[in-house]
Amino acid sequence: MECHKKKDANGNVFSGHKDVYGIMDANKPAPTMTGGCLSYSKGRYGHYEQDRAISIREAARLQTFPDNFIFSNSLTAAALQIGNAVPIDLVKASAIVLKQAMYIVKEKRIKKTQLIF
Repeated sequence: MECHKKKDANGNVFSGHKDVYGIMDANKPAPTMTGGCLSYSKGRYGHYEQDRAISIREAARLQTFPDNFIFSNSLTAAALQIGNAVPIDLVKASAIVLKQAMYIVKEKRIKKTQLIF
């Protein structure tokens, strides 16, 4: 924002709070969702082409919630649910890798046991 480019009496450009009033870039990964993801002033949650913050559904989609997922009754509570969530697709991908790792460890233990006997 222009107000963040102003210089103080010493000629220093504003250096704090660089992550507020930001506009999301449609061609880059989204910022980390937080409980304040519906507020323009609490991060880089400005819609990339419309003059507004992202909606609750847009924030939910970024966290890979299905469109039919029902959140709490209030927007504030829903934003907290979304901001505190681990993206569902990340959990699924992590579970696949963990499962594969567990099978590998199990196979190594079985082979090690067979060598002993």
